[in-house]
Amino acid sequence: MALSYPAELYELIHSGNEGDLEFYTQECADVKRVLEMGCGTGRIGSAILAHGPEVWGLDIHAESLNMAEKKGLITIFGDMQDFSIDQRFDRIIIPNNTLYCLSSDQEVMRCLRTAKKHLAPRGKIIFDGYLTPVRASKISKITVKDRQDSWIKSVRFDGKEWDIFEKSVLDTRRKTANVSYRCTSKETSVELLIEVKHRYLEISQILTLLQHSGLFALSIQGGYLNEALSEDSENFSIRVQAV
Repeated sequence: MALSYPAELYELIHSGNEGDLEFYTQECADVKRVLEMGCGTGRIGSAILAHGPEVWGLDIHAESLNMAEKKGLITIFGDMQDFSIDQRFDRIIIPNNTLYCLSSDQEVMRCLRTAKKHLAPRGKIIFDGYLTPVRASKISKITVKDRQDSWIKSVRFDGKEWDIFEKSVLDTRRKTANVSYRCTSKETSVELLIEVKHRYLEISQILTLLQHSGLFALSIQGGYLNEALSEDSENFSIRVQAV
């Protein structure tokens, strides 16, 4: 995902999923060092930091890293597919559907292998994603599902009140989910358009990619509240360890 709009606005629009802060904070309790890959502005990392661990944050967007650093994270400017630092981590987290920003299986495996190299002994990688709203039985019948532009929230940014409208397009053949955010304000004629492009992953696909990356899933759950994974789950979270 190319961040082409202010990081502060990104943070206001993307406030996370219900239970994700509590989930990652609990998963990182009682450990010494945590790395958040794709940390953005540090929303999750700073919540973990408040409970004691040393938290590092990796991102490719300098403006977002500046905000994360102000929240107390030790920041690293770099690509999550290819970075190397002389540190090992008890927990490496990849929250906020961040793996979906990668455009191929090869990129996902490079990311996972790079994360694995930075794990401390018995360390864990934890990440999440969303499950598409189209059931498997319908996949072969639906190529594109287009959700209409809809209002989701109002935010205050740059001294102005902005209305945020969201539109998503799901392509089941290409396995892409592209979301656009249209930001309008009565106080200016300027309209901001933000696009987020995802390539979503199926659970079976993730398990195969983990195997090819020298990793295995310790557990998979639906969402962030210890729910069992089911066809009604909207999100999932996975705990992973090296083979």
